[in-house]
Amino acid sequence: MFKLKSIEFSSYDIKRGIKLPEISENLSEFFGIMFGDGTILDKGRIHRFGISLNLTEDFIYKNYVTNLITELFGVEPRVRKRRKEGKFDIEINSKAISRFLLYLGFPKGKKINKLTTPPWIFNSKKYLRVFLRGLVDTDGSLFFAKRGTYKLNSYPVIEIKICDKKFIGQLSSTIKYLGFECNKNDIKVQLNGKQNLEKWQKEIGFKNFNHQSRYLIWEKFKYCIPNTSLKQRMKILKLRWQKGNACNPAMRITGMSRIACRARDCETTRNSGFKSPPQLSFVRCKK
Repeated sequence: MFKLKSIEFSSYDIKRGIKLPEISENLSEFFGIMFGDGTILDKGRIHRFGISLNLTEDFIYKNYVTNLITELFGVEPRVRKRRKEGKFDIEINSKAISRFLLYLGFPKGKKINKLTTPPWIFNSKKYLRVFLRGLVDTDGSLFFAKRGTYKLNSYPVIEIKICDKKFIGQLSSTIKYLGFECNKNDIKVQLNGKQNLEKWQKEIGFKNFNHQSRYLIWEKFKYCIPNTSLKQRMKILKLRWQKGNACNPAMRITGMSRIACRARDCETTRNSGFKSPPQLSFVRCKK
């Protein structure tokens, strides 16, 4: 489909064993992540792509993204913390990868008014679904509003905000093509209501636990308190982040006791979704 032989590798790319992947769902999801929070710098001797994530809200999702990149390109990205800006920067310096992403349809430099879904994604429903997941996980949000008869924050809204009128129109058409109902204006698309959320959760899902934690609270309590941090929501859900295995990010539901349950007293469940690099793993303590 694509002439990968035309992509030039630098000597540094060859030394690190960088590879270029085939078209796949993982690559489509990565493109969605890049469309949300990614950039490419390809000028002179500088060839770099980067993804910026929130330092406090995306610290779990950061592991998912770095593992996805490693799986796709065969090299582990560098992760930098910018505490003053409140950001994680996930970066790889590579001529081959940068040119490959540009070749597949990612815009160079600033993305404003340059975004358009590449044909290789647009022509496949399965690629569109994972592309949307990557986009919402980075540049989208899930919140629960008070609307009409909803006195608590219990009305679900999935929202994507992008300052690109043309791409918003394309995004709206794509979402409707996949069977969802949505509303839009010049800068955002919204999927409103319980039916849309449950369909999204079943067919697309969230890989960013910043969003998924809100869904789990809403599912359990029928509403979700606004303006909470990820750590606060994890406390509400009695979850704890285990840093021991970066390749398989894990959480543990502690119940009323401290985290001291033995492996034989636990059962492991994994959240559903498309086959992709390390998913969030949960250990639920038996009572």
